[in-house]
Amino acid sequence: MKNGYIGLIITSVMIALFSGCGSDFEDSDRRTSVQSDEGTVACVENYYKQAIEFDLSKCVSCHTAGGQAGSTPLVLLDLTEANSHDNFLTLHSYIKATGTRIIQKNDGTLSHAGGSLFTSTDVGIYTTFINYANDSTTCVDSSISVVEIPLSSVSVVSPEAMARNASLVILGETPTATELTNASSNLDAYLDTLLKEDDFYDWLKLRFNDVFLTDRYNRSSDGINLMDSNEFPQRRWYYGSRNNRNMLGETNTSARDKKYRRVNSKTNYGVARAPLELIAHVVREEKPFGEILTADYIMMNPYSSRTYGVELNGFTLQDEDDDELDKFSKDNFKELKIPGVPHAGLLTDIMFLNRFPTTATNRNRHRSAKVQLFFLDTDILGLADRPINASEGDAGIHNPTSNNADCTVCHFVMDPIAGAMQKVFLHEQHEQSILKEL
Repeated sequence: MKNGYIGLIITSVMIALFSGCGSDFEDSDRRTSVQSDEGTVACVENYYKQAIEFDLSKCVSCHTAGGQAGSTPLVLLDLTEANSHDNFLTLHSYIKATGTRIIQKNDGTLSHAGGSLFTSTDVGIYTTFINYANDSTTCVDSSISVVEIPLSSVSVVSPEAMARNASLVILGETPTATELTNASSNLDAYLDTLLKEDDFYDWLKLRFNDVFLTDRYNRSSDGINLMDSNEFPQRRWYYGSRNNRNMLGETNTSARDKKYRRVNSKTNYGVARAPLELIAHVVREEKPFGEILTADYIMMNPYSSRTYGVELNGFTLQDEDDDELDKFSKDNFKELKIPGVPHAGLLTDIMFLNRFPTTATNRNRHRSAKVQLFFLDTDILGLADRPINASEGDAGIHNPTSNNADCTVCHFVMDPIAGAMQKVFLHEQHEQSILKEL
């Protein structure tokens, strides 16, 4: 596999991979089962890994260096396998020094900027962990059933079955007998072949559209209508002037209107599909996947390029009718730049930003929440429980989003990104334009 890129792409064929696991191991198992090397007892660090570590995700957004709780005695590292032991030692030392304080902070007994995060189940688990931390020789009660899950119990499907599953997902058809034979001897080579098919990129864009929903604008003139006519005076470059509707080179009114609809459709297609085409382009060219957020260009086809004021050499209206000419196809997207605009991949894409809009009161917080959910694996709404009556906690507090601990637990994480997205492409006419401000 080139540059290890199959590690990213194979995630896209998740059905093929997930079907290879022959052992049922649900989230609840991770919270309740205790595993040990001996298979009979489990001591404090093993218990931490099995019952505690999984739930620290609700803590690390604040209790990390640079986080809102970065100056407290409990500062954790990212939840990776490499950091597991260090995080255990940090939590273990904190509990040895403070006893049940971690429970009291999270069950409402003591004030906690993050709010009450523990359920009754969590309280029981942490109580057990505290007991183990205070007496490291104590292990799980012998009455507790400890189930060892050996690696040998996990089965993987055969290369032929993997090839069949991948082909069904990507191509919508089963492999031929010859292809199955080839896959059985070299599965990687067969998967590489699948990942070069146009059908794979169609499937990839379909899956990402399920998340970003930007194809909402891929109809009629919906994408073009989101573009400010002052910023993009050529957004309907094919329309001509008020006094001259004959820009399409047709003297016959019926023929002109027919061509107008075709060119309008292909132009809108180029504008609306830019986010998904960027993702497909990054994958196809084997670029670092992070470029979907850092690309200093936007994907344009020959029609949308004129909307953005970018001319493509050789493109003329007279050649437009023949879509068989590859360089004039609506699906021929290229890396291009809007003059005077600093691009940052999806983060400055008009369709993406309009799909997740801002308002005069929201101030880009919705966009910040989506950026963190999609790209930083952080669910803002999951950081703390929202009170039933938020106004009660705000009584007498000036600027609650900055000064009320019940609010700052989310706003501390959300607002910096929201602030960074000010004055980016907006549909709202009252906002400053990116062309003037960036």
